[in-house]
Amino acid sequence: MNSLRKLWCRTYQTAFRIALPVLPYREPELLPDMDAVAGLLAGRGLSPF
Repeated sequence: MNSLRKLWCRTYQTAFRIALPVLPYREPELLPDMDAVAGLLAGRGLSPF
């Protein structure tokens, strides 16, 4: 790999590793079964099909 590209990638990864604690993160919502998916989509105004 090109040395400059490798340096760029390492810098990019390090910047995100440093910023990760302050980035917004939402906990995933666990659904009890597949039937709950249709209700969730309908509640958001989307069609499951």
